[in-house]
Amino acid sequence: MPISVLSYNIHWGLSAFKKINVTDSLSTFIHKAKPDIILLQELWLPKGKLEYLIAETLKEVWPHQICVATCLLPLGNQGNGILSRHEILNWKHIDLSYSRHQSRSFVHARLWIEEEQKVLSLICTHFGLKRSERMFQAVVLADYIQNEIDGDEAIVLGGDFNDWRGEITQFFKTRAGLSEVFKETYGRHAKSYPALKPMLALDRMYVRGLQFEKPRVLKDAGWRGSSDHLPLAVDLRF
Repeated sequence: MPISVLSYNIHWGLSAFKKINVTDSLSTFIHKAKPDIILLQELWLPKGKLEYLIAETLKEVWPHQICVATCLLPLGNQGNGILSRHEILNWKHIDLSYSRHQSRSFVHARLWIEEEQKVLSLICTHFGLKRSERMFQAVVLADYIQNEIDGDEAIVLGGDFNDWRGEITQFFKTRAGLSEVFKETYGRHAKSYPALKPMLALDRMYVRGLQFEKPRVLKDAGWRGSSDHLPLAVDLRF
């Protein structure tokens, strides 16, 4: 059985120009896509609320959830999240901040895939805008994978890497044994930003120790109006 993974920068649950709350339509489209695992960036937790907005609407189908704050703002918290149909065994939240002015992090969760009787490591992150910041974060993340995850454990790393230059894929492959599913399949990274007319390849899906099938950018009209990014999806097999 393939394991489907979706990675998506949801832009706080607001439309492309941050004018309309589209949490309900986001939830509808994610339900229609039917992924087994969801990696979300720019989750939004309004001040005074106990649960991240989109995660709450998805809890019935994806009950195993880890949502963590990366950036604390006056009106709430922005964060990353992993939502899964499969049991989460344990997780860590690791700081990736290059400076105190720009908070960044990644969340690492180890899932138990009952059908395969195997553990799968999931990492969700959102890198910085500056090249020096991104390269620092790539080194920290690659070192973490080398030192903290068993060499024979399968990995999925997804997120918004802001790597419009396309510089970190070869680094991850050499340093951590990660393959980018679009680059390996089509010879190029997937363009996912801006959603209305994608021109930049900012979002990525990296794997290790897994076969991958049908990497795709979800481009239906509903997705284009639900964030400033388009989601990436892929089917994986052990």
